[in-house]
Amino acid sequence: GMFDVFLNLGKIRGAGEKNRLGYVEFYDAPDDWYIYIGTPTKRFGVAGIPIGPFDAAIDLYYMTGTILPHPAAPPANVIDILNLKGDELLFGRNFSNLLAQGTGYAFGASFRIGKSFDWGIIYASVEAGVGFDIMIRDFGDAHCKGKPGPIGMDGWYATGQLYAYLQG
Repeated sequence: GMFDVFLNLGKIRGAGEKNRLGYVEFYDAPDDWYIYIGTPTKRFGVAGIPIGPFDAAIDLYYMTGTILPHPAAPPANVIDILNLKGDELLFGRNFSNLLAQGTGYAFGASFRIGKSFDWGIIYASVEAGVGFDIMIRDFGDAHCKGKPGPIGMDGWYATGQLYAYLQG
């Protein structure tokens, strides 16, 4: 099943296309199942939140199940600020989906606030943001070469990122 959710409260609106707040998707079969409340690339989000003279936005996602997308990459503006390319974006999170067994969980959220104005020949824009992503997956009996026992805590391994930025 899949449900789209929309929000339009004047200036406060869903952050997606056509005021889309996000979507919920679930799947259940004998061997696989999952529940997605957004994904790292299609987050549940609200934009246009007035905080004094600034506009704020918040987004998040939550996923659980046996089928999870790859861990989230940093937001595009953070990638640009850090000048990251290619394999640098993996940050050691390039785990094969075939390696992960059973259930996993992923959650991420971000908040940004900023202001832009255009007065003809004068234009300015400033934005600050903070966010995180975390994924916890069951790797079963997988182990590091030359080491006994499963990786992580009984085969469960967590990976994530935390970021903050100021751009003007």
